[in-house]
Amino acid sequence: MTLYRHSLRNPTAVSGAGLGLNTSMGLGTRKRDPGPSGACTRLDASTIKAIVIGSIPYNDTSRVVRVLSADQGMIPLWVRTGKKSPKAIWHPLSAVELANFRRKKQDGLGTFTEASRALPAIHILSDARRSAVAFFIAEVLDKSMSEDAPMPEVFKLVWKTVELLETEDS
Repeated sequence: MTLYRHSLRNPTAVSGAGLGLNTSMGLGTRKRDPGPSGACTRLDASTIKAIVIGSIPYNDTSRVVRVLSADQGMIPLWVRTGKKSPKAIWHPLSAVELANFRRKKQDGLGTFTEASRALPAIHILSDARRSAVAFFIAEVLDKSMSEDAPMPEVFKLVWKTVELLETEDS
């Protein structure tokens, strides 16, 4: 199984085993625990957990990605994607961790230095039915939630849904 680590400086593919908890990716051990909700409430640099809702290509090397976090709600992100950068990490309902997440303004685009999967992509990317369910749920969330409205209960429900889609047998 190959897990991907997306970095603005060095996009690489990292080989993983089992569930993909690899300390070289920062998933096995963390320098800072963001807390039980997995998100931050300040606008300074931190690590947050988020769920990808959708993305809009900006040009050949960048896109605007909307993610859902527990404490900040829907957040638009500026993501640089190159030819070697894995785009599967930005698939709808992908659970990601964003390192050094920042927003200059409350309503501005968020930036980060590194993104990695918080949960391994086992079934959503390979099973067409699960992928269709993920797209449907992401579309409903995108159309029904406003930006910057924190909804921790919705985040927890969607997080559990992603876990079920990834781990449960058909």
